[in-house]
Amino acid sequence: MHRHHEPNSVSLLAPSPAKSLAVFPSARPFAPHLGARPLSSRLLLGLALGLSLLCYAQVWRFNFVYDDDYQIINNANIQSRGHLRHYFTSPLWANAGGFDHATSYYRPLFLVWLRLNYALFKLNPACWHASSLALHLLAVWLAYLAALRLLALAAWNAGSRRATAAVAALIFALHPAHAEPVAWLSAASELLLAIFFLLAFVAYAASRSGGKRPWVAISLVSFALALLAKETAIVFMLLVLGCELARAAGEASIPRRLGRGLVSSLPWSGIAVSYLLVRRAVLGSLGHTQARLEPAVVLKTLPELLWFYARHLFWPWRLAEFYDVFYVNSARSREFVVPALATTIVVLALVAWARRSRAALMASLWILLPLLPVLDVALLRFNALVADRYLYLPSFGFCVLAGVLLVRLTEMPQLRRWSLAIVLIPAAVMGAFAARQLAPWENDLLLYENAVAVAPHNAFARTSLATQLILRSENERALRLLEESYAIDSYSWMTAFNLGYLEFSLGDLPQAERFFRRAIWLDPHNRNQFLMLGLTQKRRGNFAAAAATLEKTAEIWPDAPLVHLSLGEALERQGRYDQARAEYEKELSGQDPAAARGALTRLASR
Repeated sequence: MHRHHEPNSVSLLAPSPAKSLAVFPSARPFAPHLGARPLSSRLLLGLALGLSLLCYAQVWRFNFVYDDDYQIINNANIQSRGHLRHYFTSPLWANAGGFDHATSYYRPLFLVWLRLNYALFKLNPACWHASSLALHLLAVWLAYLAALRLLALAAWNAGSRRATAAVAALIFALHPAHAEPVAWLSAASELLLAIFFLLAFVAYAASRSGGKRPWVAISLVSFALALLAKETAIVFMLLVLGCELARAAGEASIPRRLGRGLVSSLPWSGIAVSYLLVRRAVLGSLGHTQARLEPAVVLKTLPELLWFYARHLFWPWRLAEFYDVFYVNSARSREFVVPALATTIVVLALVAWARRSRAALMASLWILLPLLPVLDVALLRFNALVADRYLYLPSFGFCVLAGVLLVRLTEMPQLRRWSLAIVLIPAAVMGAFAARQLAPWENDLLLYENAVAVAPHNAFARTSLATQLILRSENERALRLLEESYAIDSYSWMTAFNLGYLEFSLGDLPQAERFFRRAIWLDPHNRNQFLMLGLTQKRRGNFAAAAATLEKTAEIWPDAPLVHLSLGEALERQGRYDQARAEYEKELSGQDPAAARGALTRLASR
């Protein structure tokens, strides 16, 4: 009787020292022949890095955009090393300006990165963009190492391991969904998260191939740094558990495998628990919500979110900062039915593939687990439920799956002569797409014009564009956009405030007062609206109301622009001269001391 020997996949999980995969492997030619001669993984990785530079070179001429005003330009807390310790003892927005009372982000490593860039480059945007691009290139290299390690854990064919990892890195380097985190400086938290998350995985996987202690320590430290870059890194402990269960598939019963997996992942769980305790001590809570939603709404919105991310992994075209993705309230609506069906097909295909391939299972975990934190829409602004930057880390799993498929195609005898095209044509297409998607990030005007074109029903996109038009004195177009935005969403504070500001500038004071009052009702925490309401009331001749509003403004914002001069004028017009004199004296150390001296001289003659 002849015995048929199947490859021993289990033995490949713990290779002998001679077969162990070094964490920084030397490049060797891989099995598939791409064209007339073999192409080495070193050459493919060089292409990944070189094409990334070529594709993203345009970011060096880009400016600061969107939240960069708060996070970088007007952030005094990154301009002095004396504030460094506060990065670790207070929330993100307490160190970045702004008045976001709903969020409780704790990202001290991201703030350290901003401080380092400011110390080196001050406010030179070209240098800031160069440093972000350097982070992306480092992430590409780590993606190669992580793919290599993932395939080793999955006992993937050693002959094509380097080929698959190199192709995965090439796709990761050029995926168009990465345009946002690379081009937007305030999204550097995504790059830092990916770098330390990937490094933690590389070290974890190395610990499973021998030499446990140093690699486990490196993985734990990297995991801790990933958590300090962005809180969503918490899912790494679930990834470790999933990989442990996948590695032990078929070796024992499910309860025993689960028990072994939980024990093996305990060190990473310990880091996660320690982080949560620190986070609670600093923030006073573990998390936050942006909206109070019924669980049914969250569940009905879930398919639309999943389908959005699946589409943008497979076909990343017409990307923007905002999208027309909103809450889904009915299970009978098109927004629920179509995404639910499409997502089910994708999930079933992945499940079928994962049941046949351990590599596909682990790669699928890489896609799903990092997305889990952004699938709860209660944590996100209702007009920003999805974002391409959230795909930066999960896309690694997609890139591994794509690498597996492409290399498999190159191994087919009938396609061997076309193998170069099979690998490089998709990479070239993605690179061209990525270069196109980068263009709107050059400045705020282009960014928001693109957002309105891609998401015409997103009120925040229209209001953001209108703000840029106001700064350029294109008031007629700005007013039209704001009115359209208000018709779409009358509960937007930003829309109401900007309408009030524009109407004030155009001289329609009754409308300006109406919208400033609306803004105060929508969000009573923002200081600017009280100042503008007081100025509007004073200009309308309602001096008593103006004095009351400006007194409140001076109380909550003592150094508001010209608040004491304006309050003094309102008090003077009511005959309250002593109080007016006190306000004018305060303005002597304010923005317009000359006007304050003139007012004091005028009062002295009374």
